[in-house]
Amino acid sequence: MLATSLLVLFASIRSTSSGLQDSGRVPISAPATPAEDDVRALSIAELFARMPAEPWNKPPAERGLKPVPAEIQRRVEGGLMSANDWRQALLLGDVIWTRTTWPAGEPLVVWLREPPWLRLTRITVTAIDPGIGHVAANNMYPSWCGNCRVSELDRQRVLSFEALPPGTHRVALDVLIDQRDSANSISRDKAGEHNLWHGTITLPIEAVSSFEQALPASSKPEEEAAIHDSIHASWWRDSTVSAAYPPKLCIGAGGEYATFPALRGLATSLDVELVHGGIAVVRKNMIISIGNWNDRSQSMRGAQQFDAVPPEIYAPGADLEGWELRFTAVTSGVLSIWEADRFWKGSFSIPLADALKASEDK
Repeated sequence: MLATSLLVLFASIRSTSSGLQDSGRVPISAPATPAEDDVRALSIAELFARMPAEPWNKPPAERGLKPVPAEIQRRVEGGLMSANDWRQALLLGDVIWTRTTWPAGEPLVVWLREPPWLRLTRITVTAIDPGIGHVAANNMYPSWCGNCRVSELDRQRVLSFEALPPGTHRVALDVLIDQRDSANSISRDKAGEHNLWHGTITLPIEAVSSFEQALPASSKPEEEAAIHDSIHASWWRDSTVSAAYPPKLCIGAGGEYATFPALRGLATSLDVELVHGGIAVVRKNMIISIGNWNDRSQSMRGAQQFDAVPPEIYAPGADLEGWELRFTAVTSGVLSIWEADRFWKGSFSIPLADALKASEDK
């Protein structure tokens, strides 16, 4: 009975509140912001239906959360949530996120996300049926370093269970959420902690026999053109090492949707080869995924570098005739690009000289 009700709830979430199609997150559009007295009378489902696209008040006029997320936080931290409230909040709030179809035999990847109304927590999730391990996201003591914090949050987007068994239709999860006692403090001084919730939820996840059943392939000309036209390369030398040390060949791809609209919703994983005379000299993988922390909803970007390249191609006045970069689409890493509803399938090559010139023109 529980699994059935959660399946219905999750299907409702998919169709009415997120509009994701198993991919990019579309914020719920809220009606006029309700007054504090109004929000206390709303159910959890009603609160999420009114969740504003931007949960924070804009300083300097006001600080803190807007009334709807603030009310959810009040209930969470005040012990006012029933087990069913928690299940709805975790699903409607996208706290535990994955795709509803996943290739059988592949490690199941999830995103554990701490929304604004759930602060300074450690979320531990154990898959109990099937028993495919556990994952955790610890945000009790977030780093004060901006780059370090971005790296922490990026790692929480790609937390991996063990392989999903064939024949799986749903995954039952044991969820443990603990919080720092000093939830109102940004101090990193170690403090006590307490449990907010411990319970189970069930996610409808269908194990499918082929990768493209989980994420469709796409080979539209405009998609290839966008990837091709966004490629650029440059030489970079570490100023802290000897000048005799070879430079790195840095490859970049992707960009703003305003410039490359075909990249929106497109997951791209590329084997990048430095080729001479048709023979690959070096090879690495490059994933074009969401952009930097400040523009995640506005771009797809990727970067890679070759640390060891033949000296004849970076010497002054080097002859680059016959040298090219070859890009071949692969599936590695694309399922966990949650903003994507398809992945690119194709290949092309670019003369190395053209890729270097593209960087000079930027």
